[in-house]
Amino acid sequence: MALPDTDRLGALSPDDWRTLGQRLKAIGYAAEASEPIRQLVSRASNHARAPMAKWHARRITEPWGPALRMLLLSDPVTEAEARAVLGDALPLEWLLEAGLVVRMADDALASPYVSSVARGNVILCDSLSSGAEAVMGPGVTTLQLVRASYPPRRVRSALDVGCGAGTAAILLAPECDRVVATDISERAVALACVNVWMNDV
Repeated sequence: MALPDTDRLGALSPDDWRTLGQRLKAIGYAAEASEPIRQLVSRASNHARAPMAKWHARRITEPWGPALRMLLLSDPVTEAEARAVLGDALPLEWLLEAGLVVRMADDALASPYVSSVARGNVILCDSLSSGAEAVMGPGVTTLQLVRASYPPRRVRSALDVGCGAGTAAILLAPECDRVVATDISERAVALACVNVWMNDV
């Protein structure tokens, strides 16, 4: 699968991304109730688990179920389901313009990105199966790195070199006055910026 064009993400302003992040958190996208389905996906090196995650998510009637399907599982939803996910927060057309959501052949909607969760933060990244330029989001090694480097008390600054989607920088931010996240990949920097805005860091 080809990587989506991150230039299109600029169609949403930082405030729009912040609004989307708040909406996803408000509907329970990153909450404890969705954890079992997200855990199935996090073990997705075993591709047999993805259909199970989709099967469970399709049975959820609250908006976070279709949100998981559309934004995490690449499982297309109807336009009505997508609008229920967004509520009055943002128009669906804006997400289509930004390329966060795309129309499939049958008019159903799904995201070409992966919206993972790390400690209650929604992290937009790529599917690593999309090739060498794919931007990594939260994973076991990233979370171990954050645990190992998490300061025992508040510190003035932290540097995240090779930040990818910005997961470590976002998780370290509550204990730092300033965090600098950098990467040689323009794609990674674009996604890290979106994630900073979406999580209001």
